[in-house]
Amino acid sequence: TDSIPLSTVNVRLTEGCGTHEQFKPYSIVVNQFKQVFNAKSLMNRLRDNGHNAIVVETAEPLYYVIAGSYETAEEAAAAYHKIKSDKNIVLKEPFPWILRPVRLPGK
Repeated sequence: TDSIPLSTVNVRLTEGCGTHEQFKPYSIVVNQFKQVFNAKSLMNRLRDNGHNAIVVETAEPLYYVIAGSYETAEEAAAAYHKIKSDKNIVLKEPFPWILRPVRLPGK
């Protein structure tokens, strides 16, 4: 009965901000930045709070901060609701949303 926003975007891992093993087909994006410094700062705060956070980037570049990445849509949907209700993560519209990369880096 409820819909979850999902976007398919061409992205790549930002250097030093995650591994191919961490980046899976469905990811929860919690913010985006034009400057990598801001994205890395949020990634580190999320990691300090127990999230498996990474940063990916588009060609523009825009830097997407991912709070978690999952193999299945069902896992991502459950994580989406958990993250949306997490009071430790400050979310502003249109976040969070689920990222489905055009292709996974390294594949």
